[in-house]
Amino acid sequence: MGIYALIVIAGLGIIVASSPLALTVIKIFGAGYLLWLATGAIRSARTAAGNQRSLVAGRWYLQGLLVSLTNPKLLFFFLALLPQFIGEASSPTLQLALLSVIDILIEFVLYGTVGLFAGSFQSRFADSARGGRLLHYISAGVYSALAALVVVDLFLQ
Repeated sequence: MGIYALIVIAGLGIIVASSPLALTVIKIFGAGYLLWLATGAIRSARTAAGNQRSLVAGRWYLQGLLVSLTNPKLLFFFLALLPQFIGEASSPTLQLALLSVIDILIEFVLYGTVGLFAGSFQSRFADSARGGRLLHYISAGVYSALAALVVVDLFLQ
């Protein structure tokens, strides 16, 4: 979110949003990345069932970051939401930056809480080979469904 906020603050968001080719490339890359994650989840289900702890926290963060960066809807969120709260500010750029920081802090708390709950849920299944496989297959299904939605969205435009 912070990267998209910086893009909007710098004024590049309007340029990217107005370029159909740039948005299409981002969507294609995003769908491909989601399919790559699905393939990895299936591979993990077959080879490392029951060993869910093999992926370190930094790797989870990078995967989430790449998924977020390949979601152009976040850019549109910042383009549509933040500017309407500028009002009569003497420095619109500074106000956009402040609004972005507030949004990022709120999301940090929100996603941190979701992450804690997900971690406790995952730890209940981590030591079970069957539970580990099930979680991997569910992850693969979710990634595949999201990739399919991105592709369908590309063709509907």
